[in-house]
Amino acid sequence: MNLEDNQTPEDIGSSKTTPSKSRTSQAGAVQAYGTTENERDRERSRYAKYVLKNCAHRDVDEVFGIVSPTLGSRKAAAATESIEIIASAMEQLLAGNSPDADSGLPLEDLQQHIPGITEWTNVGLDMRSERPLYGYFSDFVLFVAHCLSASVAESDLARLVLPVSIYDFKPDDSNDRRRVDVALTTRSANTAVESCHSRSYADMLCNVEAKWKHDMDDDALKQVLIYSASMYAQQLNRRFLWGLAICTTTVYACVMLNDGVLVSSAMDVASAAGRRRLITLLAHWSLCSESQLGYDPTMRRLSNGDNSFCINDEDVLSGGDGKCDNIRYEVDCYDDEAKVTHTYITLRTIMSAGSLLGRHTRCFVARLKYADSASADAVVIKDAWPPAEQPVDSDSRSEIVLLRRIRSEFEVNTPAHIYPRLETGGHVQLDVDDQTTTDTTDAIFGLMGADRREPSLDGKKGSWQQQALRAHRRIVMSPVGRSIRSVRNEEELVIVLAEAMRCHSSILNRCGVLHRDISTNNILVVRESQDALPRGLLIDFDFAVPVDREKRTARPAQSGTLPYMSIANLETLILRAQRWTIGKV
Repeated sequence: MNLEDNQTPEDIGSSKTTPSKSRTSQAGAVQAYGTTENERDRERSRYAKYVLKNCAHRDVDEVFGIVSPTLGSRKAAAATESIEIIASAMEQLLAGNSPDADSGLPLEDLQQHIPGITEWTNVGLDMRSERPLYGYFSDFVLFVAHCLSASVAESDLARLVLPVSIYDFKPDDSNDRRRVDVALTTRSANTAVESCHSRSYADMLCNVEAKWKHDMDDDALKQVLIYSASMYAQQLNRRFLWGLAICTTTVYACVMLNDGVLVSSAMDVASAAGRRRLITLLAHWSLCSESQLGYDPTMRRLSNGDNSFCINDEDVLSGGDGKCDNIRYEVDCYDDEAKVTHTYITLRTIMSAGSLLGRHTRCFVARLKYADSASADAVVIKDAWPPAEQPVDSDSRSEIVLLRRIRSEFEVNTPAHIYPRLETGGHVQLDVDDQTTTDTTDAIFGLMGADRREPSLDGKKGSWQQQALRAHRRIVMSPVGRSIRSVRNEEELVIVLAEAMRCHSSILNRCGVLHRDISTNNILVVRESQDALPRGLLIDFDFAVPVDREKRTARPAQSGTLPYMSIANLETLILRAQRWTIGKV
């Protein structure tokens, strides 16, 4: 029997239903224990192939609506005018004519890129090599950037979208051997229009994969998906991703969401209409808000610098080199109950989202931004996109709601064991069109002008609009612990496990909350000092449910980590797999 066929998109690429607590080598670079580079490459290829087959939807031109300015707004007018100017200038130059000298466009700069664009429009269906496409595409992007810089007011131009200066490169923050064909990055609107020197996934707006045959779109999209997973691992403030696949003269735009990949119809640069569509996308990327590009404006990346907030390595959850991450973030944490926002500075990345689909759970050790660094207690911030039910603020299965229940009970009657104490918990709030919006799957679908529909119960691939409702939740908890691997001997291991089990028994009996995913990944070691005895902390209530205090019944769905699931749970899972296999035959 092959359980792989019964996995959800969130399960593929992992042997468990919650993300593993992987070790962090360099800033944000996640590497699983016990895997070789070749094994990781094979797993990523298998994962991308699965996603492309089961979770990708073609000809979804609604994706362009995500970055479109609001109709009637000043930016919409600026976008319409600039797109017309750019398209007209490109067509005139391709025809051997010159735009009006009074247009204000930098004609000498534009002329430099016309030869490459001309060759791109005439390559035909197949080529001998994909390498020329790298330069052709970069010429197109730089042409558009020159025009936008000259024709759009700086107050309306949010950024410049520019190509990187090197092609076919291995990113510096990569942990495999794969090479990215082309990448796009962003710079401030007043930056000189030129290719940027950048070699990292962390700086990419999107990755671009080129192929030398017109019918290799599946291969190109698979590569885009593989690189996008690495982008998620490095860009800890990314909510969704953009990617581009090029097959000779055709370009496909794709958006990676939590439960699916949406791919546009082909933009053929051999035609004026196709060129205009690509110009429109690049212009909208340059004018739209950060959140429309998939970034999280409530989580701001800080420049490398002062490490005065660093904490001792004994205080962090997972092992490392004892130094702070080079890339840190300023994080706004909104509390749904108190209606206040607290701002934290991350000190270390515990966990990054290394998977293309799913919850995209990220965890950080952090401190309050304005607190005295010498006295402020460290906390753990958990940022994730779990499935949700409306209304999301009062969803009974929300980890925030359950942790509030635990805190309410234990603050009155303090237990002898330690427990995960909720400090702040809420949903990420975004400002869209001058209105505050809770960050959910529905909010993203709203940008596309589409209504999300619930997925089919049989698990089969439905339409692109059939995706689960997810809510972007951010939780601040204490105390901070370390991996269970940090125990020093068998005696300490028994002490830690025993306290974690006492904690769960107490939470079940006093708070009516059943964890449903107890594993070594979800038990941490807490020490009050270097020489103190360890204590066991049970964490990760993502799969927990409230249970009836009298009937003690929980939801029937399977959950948990495979090696630690109950026999009854496993038996049900096996029967489900057998029924699926028989149905296939």
